[in-house]
Amino acid sequence: MTSERAGNSSAEEPERTTGISPEPSSDLRSQEAAREKLGQPPLDEDSLLLVFGSEEAHRAVEWCQSNCPRSDIFESRLEDGTKLKEEGNVMVKGGQWEDATGRYLAALRNLRYQVDFSIGQQWQLTNEHQHLLDTIKLSILNNLCLAYLHREDAERARKAADLALKSVTTIDRMAKETDGLQPVPRETLGKIYYRRAKAHYSLRDYDKAYADAKDAHEFCPSDTAVKRLMSEAQRLLKKEEEKSTRMWRSSAKKMFPESQQSVTTEGTVEKPSSDNA
Repeated sequence: MTSERAGNSSAEEPERTTGISPEPSSDLRSQEAAREKLGQPPLDEDSLLLVFGSEEAHRAVEWCQSNCPRSDIFESRLEDGTKLKEEGNVMVKGGQWEDATGRYLAALRNLRYQVDFSIGQQWQLTNEHQHLLDTIKLSILNNLCLAYLHREDAERARKAADLALKSVTTIDRMAKETDGLQPVPRETLGKIYYRRAKAHYSLRDYDKAYADAKDAHEFCPSDTAVKRLMSEAQRLLKKEEEKSTRMWRSSAKKMFPESQQSVTTEGTVEKPSSDNA
């Protein structure tokens, strides 16, 4: 699993456990207005691409408009998204990480239509269609996370993993509600949690890195890379806690120097005088 090849992992967006909001800020809206004046294409306000930043989103939109205009037919969108994902996978194998992220973002963009296929509005998707859409999207987001990790962009890698886990929830829910649909494979879940753990580790958030590595270990208990990351995150987390405790004690001594002396005095037992029988 942790050979980190971009495979065709199938899983997708879970519930919003990460607090990511694709809604653009007022600053982003002003940037959009400026871009329109320059003749650059606007983005849907709810565009998933905005999670990765306005610049990344616009590059993907502009590339798609020139190279792969999206179809109004749902099935064609899925085919185009899959094709772009596979092109990204080839780039990953060649170590072309920046090009790969661009292709994966283009694939995500081509899976959208006005509101968004993935929230089931306007198109009134069946459970089967929703499951298929999120399965493709999960694979893209999982590999996008990998590409961002290799670009040493841990924050965007974390966001890609967050969105991938959001799709996991959707896929698993569809699988429970509909006969014949499968939940996300355990190996895929292990990849997502492992990659998000690596992102948290790079961001020095060792608590979350350890938690994700532990989850990855549950799905892939024999994976040595997962074990190694979990152990290292735990070691650094413990080191941080010890450092924090030392700093707190040092600060307490400076703030309350008399309290230590008082505690020592109160705890002293007076010895009997030698004059006593």
